[in-house]
Parts: sequence; structure tokens; C-alpha cells
Amino acid sequence: MSDSTHKKSLEPGADIDDFRNVVGDYLNSLLAEAGANTHNTRAEQEKFAAEIKHDARTANVSRCLPPWAQQAFQVVRFTAGELSMAVPVRDMFGLVDTGGAWVPPRAGAPDWWVGTVSFQSRLTPVIDPYFLVLPAQFRALAVRPPASRITKVIVTADGRFGVGVDTIDKVMTLSATDVAWRGNNSRRRWLHGTVRQHLCAILDTEELDKLVVENNVVV
Repeated sequence: MSDSTHKKSLEPGADIDDFRNVVGDYLNSLLAEAGANTHNTRAEQEKFAAEIKHDARTANVSRCLPPWAQQAFQVVRFTAGELSMAVPVRDMFGLVDTGGAWVPPRAGAPDWWVGTVSFQSRLTPVIDPYFLVLPAQFRALAVRPPASRITKVIVTADGRFGVGVDTIDKVMTLSATDVAWRGNNSRRRWLHGTVRQHLCAILDTEELDKLVVENNVVV
């Protein structure tokens, strides 16, 4: 799916509610792409659960279902800009309260690199998942810059980088059938999948780590 296939677009002078509606449509498009694996009926969910067990035995995985999702797992849900996102608890390495203290990124850095924060006596690069996942035309309409919006950082990848969050919501316990998992052909490698009931994107921190390395986001 192309990033240009959105249900709505913003006109000059649009207000914040219009912006939220468009962003909501964008996340809905992620949900649609994440799977034709949307199992709404009880029978479909039971069939999907059986497929997961079969995949685990045969290693014939037709979708990007991580091994740890074959059993109940937990994610930390948070807000980033207008989006609801989550990180698997197993991927968390630490949590930092920024206190508004940032070391700015180097010149020419990607706009989703907020800067660095101090974590365990070293500087850790912080990415803004909100700016990272939104198309460029949405980023330009953001009401507040990342550094003034982000209050906490979820440190991951053994401390190599952190995910900036506006507010921490709660820990959710999920099963594989709660999530529309990313398809093998998806271009959005940062997306594990979307929690259908909450319209919440679960981030793939391993793929984000690769993105950080590819973009030379180092201190």
C-alpha cells in the first residue's frame, strides 16, 4: 500500500481535530495493510490460533509472527503525538524521564531523531516514532516539535537507542489473535502489527535498531 492512499487530506487552515481525523485514517490504513489477517468471528480466531500452533511446529510462517507471540505476551502502550503505540515489555531496557534535557542531534540528521538523553552514564540516541511513521506532509503539520512533546524515553536494544513517548498509558497482556500481524511483503518493517481493539501499533524494535544503524544515528 502506498503512503499516498489516504481517505482524507488536509486543507489550508485545517484545525487540530481535522489533523487527528486524518492521522486516524492513516493508522487505519496500517491496520488494513497489516493483515488481511483480520479475524473477527470466533471461528476465524480459533482457526488462526490453530494456524499459529501449526506454524510453530513446522516453521512455515505465512506472516511476520515473532516466536515470543506464540504465547501470551505484554506490551507497554503509550502515546506519541496523535498516535497510540506500544513496545513489547521483553524489549524494554530502561525508562528515562527527560525532564526537558536534550542534547540536540547533529546537523543533517533525520527529522525523527530528536537528540540524545543521558542513560546509565552514556548518551543514548532517541527517535520520535510519531515523526518516523508519518508521511512527510503530516510531519509538517505537527502542532508541537518532538523535543517539547516527549516526556519519557523507553530505552531498548540493550541501550543503543530509545523511543520517545509523550505519555505512558498502561501494560496490556495480549495473545497472537489480538493482533493483525505485519505481512511478509509489508514495506513498514518497523511495524510488528496492530492491536485491532485499541488501534494501537506495536513497534518492532529490532527493525528500528537496523534503521538507526542505516541512518548513522550515533552519538
